[in-house]
Amino acid sequence: MTNPEGLGPAVQRAILIEDLKRLRTAADLTQAEVAEDRDWSISKFTRMENGTTPIGKSDLEGLLRLYGVTDPERTREMLALAAGAQEKGWWEEYYSGPDKAYEAYLGYEDGASSIRSFQGQVIPGLLQTEAYARKLEEIFNLPPELIERSVRLRLERQKRMAVKAPEQHYIVDEVVFRRPVGNVMPDQLRHLQLVARKPAVSFRILPLRAGLHFGLRGAFVLLGFGKLMPDVLYLEGVRRGDLLVAERGTIGVGAGDILHPFDEIATYEDGYKELLKMALEPDESMDLISDAIRDLEGQE
Repeated sequence: MTNPEGLGPAVQRAILIEDLKRLRTAADLTQAEVAEDRDWSISKFTRMENGTTPIGKSDLEGLLRLYGVTDPERTREMLALAAGAQEKGWWEEYYSGPDKAYEAYLGYEDGASSIRSFQGQVIPGLLQTEAYARKLEEIFNLPPELIERSVRLRLERQKRMAVKAPEQHYIVDEVVFRRPVGNVMPDQLRHLQLVARKPAVSFRILPLRAGLHFGLRGAFVLLGFGKLMPDVLYLEGVRRGDLLVAERGTIGVGAGDILHPFDEIATYEDGYKELLKMALEPDESMDLISDAIRDLEGQE
């Protein structure tokens, strides 16, 4: 158990329900037996245990007594998790779209202690300048108000990430740095060089000479949470939509095709290790970015 401060509601909810599942299993109780003891319907308890229904203070206290939890400190910690899990996510002010996988990702990203990202098409969102982000959004011909909300969300994510400073590892395909994006690319690349100097950030470029590689599957992010919970995998734009793979299962387009979430996450963790072996060292990556800036400015 841990101090939930700074984890965000999505991560607190995930930790809480997995702890409760472990306690129920340790108490050798089935869902039906718990529901009967608490005088609940089995559907109500199932919704509680899969995180779709919030767990109130009195309900949680009853479950902990049933599971034999007598340590006052453990009880206080779990009550704190339950209270935090019911808080509104800050991102809800900016995003209310249909992509549930992306919405879930925002919640997990907010509480992550490490981020490992591969991107083969564009600069990762957490590293984008406002001008670059706006150019990308304009490609989709969205209404101006939606573009503004999306850009504001990206900037707010960056601001919060700068405060929390989780360990961040980025690998980006070289092709991204050779593609002009209006007149904003030189400033975007200079911004990258500044961000890459931060102690918590490691930035590497996957050179074109690497040839075929695991990242051709598409952009992905692995979020880590230390010992609190297993890693979460986010696949961006997979099969016409996003897909999030976590201990509790999958969310998004093609979710039903992921029969073994842990195996899928492990595959991408191995793939990221292979990409690291193929990528340039950080200093070499910064040199390549400097070359790209000169090339782009020479085209103006």
